[in-house]
Amino acid sequence: MKKFILSLTLVFASLAAWAEAGFYVEDSQGVLVGYVFMDQPVWTFEGDNLVISTVGGTVQYPMSDVAKVFFGDVTPTGLLELDVDEMIRVIPDGVELTGFAANTVVTIHNLQGQQLGAYRTSQSGSLTISLADREQGIYLIHANKSTIKIKK
Repeated sequence: MKKFILSLTLVFASLAAWAEAGFYVEDSQGVLVGYVFMDQPVWTFEGDNLVISTVGGTVQYPMSDVAKVFFGDVTPTGLLELDVDEMIRVIPDGVELTGFAANTVVTIHNLQGQQLGAYRTSQSGSLTISLADREQGIYLIHANKSTIKIKK
């Protein structure tokens, strides 16, 4: 029954969801994992498992462990894979970037399009941006061809 409901949700939400950043899987322990659409995720079912394949690999979730799957503007607490090497980790007070080229320009904007900051990754290709001193709101973090939306 859970597979049927999940399949119907996917079918009916797929058109509307395509405009969103991605979809998210929350397991029974509250762990939230985000999948961005630019990674071309494909959902299938194998036995009692939800299988999600992306350009970066394949992950299986036992259906008994899947609490919910949803689309939309949610800030995940896990990793979002943007490129094979480029990773962004959402942390409690901001964002950590790793795997980028040295001196990659990373900008932060508000929803009105105002640039609130510009940063450069270190020689190792990493950077931590703190949002602790920022007001509650939605921010866009842009690096290379990737942009993510963060809700604080």
